[in-house]
Amino acid sequence: MRNDELSEGLLDHLVVEFGEHGSKAVEFLCTAAHLMSAPASSAPPRHAECVAYCLREALKTIPQSQAVAGGGQWRTLSRAVTDAKQRYEQVRGLPGTDADGALRELLHRIDDLSQAHAEETIHQKRLIAVMVERTGAEPLASGTKPVDDYQDLLTRLDEAVHNEITLQAVTLLWAQALAILRQLFLPPDERHQELSKLAKTTNPAPADVTALKSLLAAPSHLEYFLARIDDPSWLILLDAAEILGPPGRQGAWPVFAAVQRLKARHASQLSALLTSMFDRWGTNPERAFSIARAALELGTDGQSLVLKSARQHAVHSAFGWLALQAAQKADPADEYVQQVADCVISSVLQSGANVYLRPLLDAYVAGVTTANYAERIRILCYKLIKVPEHDHYRQNLKYFRGGSIASRSPARTLTRAPTPGTPRSSERRAGVRRLSVRLDDRRVAPDRQTPVPPRAGRDMGPSRRPSTRFRCRAERRR
Repeated sequence: MRNDELSEGLLDHLVVEFGEHGSKAVEFLCTAAHLMSAPASSAPPRHAECVAYCLREALKTIPQSQAVAGGGQWRTLSRAVTDAKQRYEQVRGLPGTDADGALRELLHRIDDLSQAHAEETIHQKRLIAVMVERTGAEPLASGTKPVDDYQDLLTRLDEAVHNEITLQAVTLLWAQALAILRQLFLPPDERHQELSKLAKTTNPAPADVTALKSLLAAPSHLEYFLARIDDPSWLILLDAAEILGPPGRQGAWPVFAAVQRLKARHASQLSALLTSMFDRWGTNPERAFSIARAALELGTDGQSLVLKSARQHAVHSAFGWLALQAAQKADPADEYVQQVADCVISSVLQSGANVYLRPLLDAYVAGVTTANYAERIRILCYKLIKVPEHDHYRQNLKYFRGGSIASRSPARTLTRAPTPGTPRSSERRAGVRRLSVRLDDRRVAPDRQTPVPPRAGRDMGPSRRPSTRFRCRAERRR
């Protein structure tokens, strides 16, 4: 079927979907089709304008099935501008009147009118309401904008009805009207069939992207397509066409479907694409979270991007949660676990979301080896240094050997070289666990970077020997 021919399936679907309004729209479309096919010799006067009128009414009728607020807003605001202008002219130049106040009121009313002009028209609002009712989400607004295309076409049809237009020009408007109706209201089964067929295309070209756009009206349509592709080249082309932008508010991101589909075979390519997206949209926390959440699904290939997002948005605990999830999926002895701990421990506790910290500390302790135990102890000690001086647990640490933060160096006692497999090595692991438990119990202040350990007596306060009574109590607690 040619693009300028009516589809019987589409016409039937409009009647079923929109009832009386759909039947009225179909009648206008059939009348326009009859006028288009009439021989030029028998064409009635104003032939082209009659076709434009039928197309305009068909496009207006379908959205009228959905009632929305906002009708008559333009008339109300324009009347307010007229009244404010009249008041200003009445007081201007008269002594004892507030001409400046009247002028400010007039400018304010003009601003209101300009704002209304910039917003969606009543037809756009109705169309958006129709799409939300049918798909559960607003129409796509990136890469392809069917609602904006609809309003632009409606404006040109209005101009054609009230002015002269050639038959050649109205033929172009006819093809565009059928294309936008097809994009917005194609029957679901037919749309899914065409999307599935297009998803099987390998080595896609820009022409394939154009064909895809004509089938996309809502995010669910894009998600359906991405869940069936096998060639990651599609993502490169769609990203270049600005169709894959992450949502700027809470909502599903269709790219997740592609990540789930392709991550087993193309994780490195997906990671490169997500990193490129983060470089463009990473300053926006909501968009950055969508990208980092997708990177989490890539396993080791997405670890660096998840950590990068946690560092860039340290004030948002949600990014710390993503990093904690990535660390739990990693090898406990991997350096990545240390990097995550150093990055997010303080920010997570400061936000009050320390319920997620226990699994991280468990993995942190479980991954202690002869090669990393010193660094891991040092990181924990640096975090404990940030605990307030009056904290009860910090006071207790001053009287216990094995990592006391009152010693000359916070980690010196715990980082003496152990021999693998000896009781001394087990003591090191136990020392790390004790520190992690203390840290998990406390709320520490945020420190974006690991500080230099303070010297004894400067920041830690004077060290004094506890009384005999307290030492006996401490020994019993040990």
